[in-house]
Amino acid sequence: MTPVTQSPPVELSTDPPVALSLALPPLSPTADGTLQHHHLTTTDDESSSPWPVIRSVFRGQNNFSDPLNRGWNPWRPGISSRQDKCGVEYVKMHGQYFPTSGSGFSTGPVGQHDGHELEQRCDTERQGGGHVNKGNHVEANVATSVLCATECCLPHREPEPKTVCVVVLRSLQRDPTFQQDEVSAFLGAFRGWIGNEVDRLFEWAATAAKALCMANWQGKSRLLKKFGATVRRLDKACGPFGWTAWILFPCQTLMQRRDHYTRYAIGRSRTLGDAESCFLVWLFHWPARRVKLHPRRASRFRPELVLENGKQRRFDTIVIGSGSGGCACANLLAQSGQRVLILEQHTKTGGCTHSFRDRGCEWDTGLHYTSAGMGRSTCRPGAIMHFMTQGLQKWTPLQDPYDEVIFPPDDFVKLGVPNESSYRFVSGADETIQSVLASIDPEHRELEKRARLYMDLCTDINSGFTALGISRVLPSWMHFLVRSRIDRLMKFAAMTVRDVQYGMLNLGLTIEELLKDGCPPAPAGSEPDPSIRRLKAVLTHPIGDYAVQPRDATMAAHGVTMAHYQDGACYCVGPTQQISVRSSSMVREFGGEVLTDATVREIILEHGRAVGVRVSNTSALAECKSDAERAQVPVTELRAKAVVCATSVYNLYNNLLPQDLAQVKEFQDPEKRTIQQSNGHIFLFCKIKGDPTELKLPAHNLWYFNSYDIDDAFEAYFTDPVGQRPPTVYIGFPCTKDTSWKQRFPGVSNCILISDGLWEWFEKWQDKPVHNRGSDYEEFKEKLSKHLLEILFEFVPEVKDKIEFSFLGTPLSEQTYLNSFCAGSYGTKCLPSMFAKSNRRWTTSPHTSIPGLYLAGSDAFLPAVCGAMYGGCFGAIAVLGHLRALKLTLAFIAHFAGCITDEDPKIGWIQAYILAWKKFMND
Repeated sequence: MTPVTQSPPVELSTDPPVALSLALPPLSPTADGTLQHHHLTTTDDESSSPWPVIRSVFRGQNNFSDPLNRGWNPWRPGISSRQDKCGVEYVKMHGQYFPTSGSGFSTGPVGQHDGHELEQRCDTERQGGGHVNKGNHVEANVATSVLCATECCLPHREPEPKTVCVVVLRSLQRDPTFQQDEVSAFLGAFRGWIGNEVDRLFEWAATAAKALCMANWQGKSRLLKKFGATVRRLDKACGPFGWTAWILFPCQTLMQRRDHYTRYAIGRSRTLGDAESCFLVWLFHWPARRVKLHPRRASRFRPELVLENGKQRRFDTIVIGSGSGGCACANLLAQSGQRVLILEQHTKTGGCTHSFRDRGCEWDTGLHYTSAGMGRSTCRPGAIMHFMTQGLQKWTPLQDPYDEVIFPPDDFVKLGVPNESSYRFVSGADETIQSVLASIDPEHRELEKRARLYMDLCTDINSGFTALGISRVLPSWMHFLVRSRIDRLMKFAAMTVRDVQYGMLNLGLTIEELLKDGCPPAPAGSEPDPSIRRLKAVLTHPIGDYAVQPRDATMAAHGVTMAHYQDGACYCVGPTQQISVRSSSMVREFGGEVLTDATVREIILEHGRAVGVRVSNTSALAECKSDAERAQVPVTELRAKAVVCATSVYNLYNNLLPQDLAQVKEFQDPEKRTIQQSNGHIFLFCKIKGDPTELKLPAHNLWYFNSYDIDDAFEAYFTDPVGQRPPTVYIGFPCTKDTSWKQRFPGVSNCILISDGLWEWFEKWQDKPVHNRGSDYEEFKEKLSKHLLEILFEFVPEVKDKIEFSFLGTPLSEQTYLNSFCAGSYGTKCLPSMFAKSNRRWTTSPHTSIPGLYLAGSDAFLPAVCGAMYGGCFGAIAVLGHLRALKLTLAFIAHFAGCITDEDPKIGWIQAYILAWKKFMND
């Protein structure tokens, strides 16, 4: 199209320039099977439609019939058009009017186009227009190329993105008039294209086209011109297949819709010698970005769901478990082009992030709150969640204080200082220290100084875990970049919380002195200084997030947990179940499958390598009363290139691998493996009658501690769980933290209380049927429930007469519904031995000694929801390998930068990209 030199003989609109927006419906078939082209135009009508129509530059009839009865509206705002008295139509783009002149051509039957005809059509239309004005380079070839490429995909009713992109790029590269000033028009041309995949794919296609324009293959950039020439030489040197045959192979296997049109387009591009165009397509589009997710719940396992024509569907990776780690691993693998199969033994996905309903109320099971960074897409954990769910998962911040720690009344205090029993944690390390010390000894400056050093140590530990995570992305020969920070972390990991608190709060040691001289052991017995005694107990409160008493807990886990919440906390909007639904939906978008009610009975090994799994229906196994009956349950064998275990390393080596395997025997040898399984928990779920606002329920978390001498309280409780109160109890009201609760459950409130529980207390009932374990089991549960309800009524008396019903979950519930080995809530227990060099082959790493078998989740990194999510990311990186993982990392950084610019549009893209790298490396 050429600019009009004289104004048309009609009054033209003075509307401001609008972006070119191309979106094409399938062309209307005629009686003889040929296709009729539409005209490129729109009106200013404000109606919107999922099937917008733009009339093309081809000559033909304005036939807006709807043969498929999909109800498109042929009008859409975007381009202003006018006609003069002679009937010549003008299209307004970039503030100027262009005549829609161009030579059309007839089309053959659908599906009979080959590459030469397609290329000839692009060239014919460009030559037919015949108008080149170097002062204005908005040409008809953009629309023409898109239309021609779209024709190839008509049998599918939606354009195949890569077909369109490759052909358009080839056409644009050969057009000497397509320069940088057309970039905005080209970007606009592909915005809003039909289909689920196309938005993100045209984004990279437009980016590649922009790179072509800026490169200007006609000679403006010598460096890029040489690059293009080198690519062509490589293509010729590699024989008949060309180097693009293998460099572009991922392009054809990445997306969900892979058909012969995609292969045709890639093959034609390679044959025609346009390797540089194809290389840019491959470079900029993988992994795909800005995927439009359609969340769907998983299907229950049936063999026919994994079979096609009697043969198994192709899966690249099988992920066992759909918790935070399993979903994260599968999600990133899917975004990297793999077909992933998730197998979950429960009827719901999510693991500890799943939620359940009963009698008109809802409760979460594991995600009771998380760091404020998870709710911010401009922080690393939040950016990862945003990347996995494409921004569908929403969070709401908790107001300060986010945690309140409550102790029983205690008279062991200094004269003249406060005697408080409640301590509040707020956003910011300094603010937390001020808040806590104001309730202990506000005038003790030396104690304040030592407490601030203690918080600095927690930040230092968090930085060490960041370095450990970076080492999972880098190849081993580059670990020297972060080795010093990791070595520093491992020194802290060898220290216990109690010893570090003694060294820093009692002795006043600095961080460097701890590293240089080591940490002296804390003396036995109670702390003699009342202020230090209270401060130690209050700063111990995060032990509830990893369930180890301070005498045994590694300082590494405690420090990273303290730092995790230094900026506050947040909670998800809606049920926590949606996290797994949204993150696992990405697996289906890329051709994978998510199946529940699927018990993995064994991992298949061939020649020492993991090659698949054997699966049975969980419900069928639950109905069996003996091992003989279980042996008769049908087993489905599934094969894949890699298997990822996201259900704890203890399940892996005790239940899923052949027990005669050398690695299994080594794991079960207590002299070679010194790590331990974490403890279980007891959960009391309560339904409360009344609105949470009317009842004035607290919107923050309550942590009850039975004594300031925490280790002694643990020992007494583990010895006599019926006669003693639990040492720690979490009290949470999800109804006050979830902003959607009142709309979903009006007039109802909920509450969750959690305390520690040992597997040994319940082990004798494990073989009894669920919901029918005997009267002695129910009596034991009743006594435990009584303690928890007493604590609830003591500190939240508003709910005393409002409890409609409550029920207790035990470690047996964790084993049944979460498949936790011996009811371990957090996988590996956070002891100093967890980070010992001899144990790193079992935990804190996604790699195993068995080829093709990987770990994900808490045992691949750290416990809790965020730690398991990171473990899932590292599991995906291990499966992909360092080269492909680098591409995944770059895609995430680009997404991270996009989140930053969305938050603050004033930040330029380059600045946002640099900022994203800094946050990724140091957040």
